[in-house]
Amino acid sequence: MNDQLRWPHLPVMAGFRQRDLDKYEKFLNSSPADRAKFLESVHPYEVKFYEQLLMTRIDYEIADEKSGSIADERVVRNPERYGKKC
Repeated sequence: MNDQLRWPHLPVMAGFRQRDLDKYEKFLNSSPADRAKFLESVHPYEVKFYEQLLMTRIDYEIADEKSGSIADERVVRNPERYGKKC
């Protein structure tokens, strides 16, 4: 599950519900504009929660980049970054 959502660990924080994993994944995989629009529609308490989820994703990506390995999945997600055609 951590690899699917690209989290270094399962975030355990106030507001986290395992049954909402699909909702979290959709939010994390959306564009910055879509995330901003979504955050305008939720309660301020939830904004902080979703920002923490986003920070968890960023922690994962930083650790992944520092590992020095380029997983096929990363190349597929960002072919322009790695100069590959998928």
